[in-house]
Amino acid sequence: MLVPFRIHHLALKIYILITFNIITITSITMWKIEPMHWYENPNADDKDLCADGVVCINLDLKTTKLRNDSKDNENHTVVATGVLISKFQVLTSFNAFRKLTRDKNKMRSIAVGALKERVYNKSNIFYNVSYHHIVCGRQVIPMRDSDIKTDNWHGKDHLHSPLHDLMVLRLERNYTLRNKDKDLYVRVETGQDTARMKSGPLLTVLAKTNEVLGRDIKIVSIGHETDKHIYKNFQLLRHDYDSEDNVVVDCDQWIPRQWGHFICLRNVNDFEAIASGAALFYNSTLYGIGSFALRKGKKGILVFTDVRPYYGLINETCSTKDQI
Repeated sequence: MLVPFRIHHLALKIYILITFNIITITSITMWKIEPMHWYENPNADDKDLCADGVVCINLDLKTTKLRNDSKDNENHTVVATGVLISKFQVLTSFNAFRKLTRDKNKMRSIAVGALKERVYNKSNIFYNVSYHHIVCGRQVIPMRDSDIKTDNWHGKDHLHSPLHDLMVLRLERNYTLRNKDKDLYVRVETGQDTARMKSGPLLTVLAKTNEVLGRDIKIVSIGHETDKHIYKNFQLLRHDYDSEDNVVVDCDQWIPRQWGHFICLRNVNDFEAIASGAALFYNSTLYGIGSFALRKGKKGILVFTDVRPYYGLINETCSTKDQI
């Protein structure tokens, strides 16, 4: 499926802003009618294995059968992003799917899209995306909404909870991974002003329990920079931080310990939010999954669920014949 590289408008989105005293929590779940566009490094010779390994997770609005034509592609609304942790498993945020898990038919309509190749035509870039539906979707540590205490929710409407905000999806078919292919990122001219470059699907390595997060980190996310980016732009973007930025802070200074295991970053770029399923990398290894943003006055943090304490559980979730 070829996806043109251009900007589209958000047709549908959920945007939750909860304020109490001087603390503001922002949780964003991106729902939009147009397909995702992957990150393009300004240096064409420096492709990004981390960003290209991010997958889009779509809700197929009309059918459970995916057709490789642009008309059908327009009926997919992006719920969140995630990463392939095996050839048949995807890790993402649970809050983006909290309501969907109550409806088996909607869960069966979820499809994961992995980038296969870039197609260059004069000044345009198209994306060849491979979509697979899911046969299983589970929170890493399942919790019924009724068992979550009031102070463990974002807002009075019980829309989002920080507790165990991780979910694993199992695909109906395996992806053929390309991490070590010799022809990865090799530009092949296919005609006048046209070329192709194989870009995936790529596997993402998870940080293990005893691995230490450094300071040279990067985040990959959609819809988070500004209000315009949230409402009108679905472009996947990357932001790098070096050791001098020193953006990692102690979460205990910002949020209750009972909320769970997190990695907190100072919001030095003054982003409006962090998207569900945004990826936090260090040394090409995934350490966190985007959950929510929080502000106290003019200062704020971006909050990622720390995957390290869940390492064993993540690999076991949806890894058997567990069905939707």
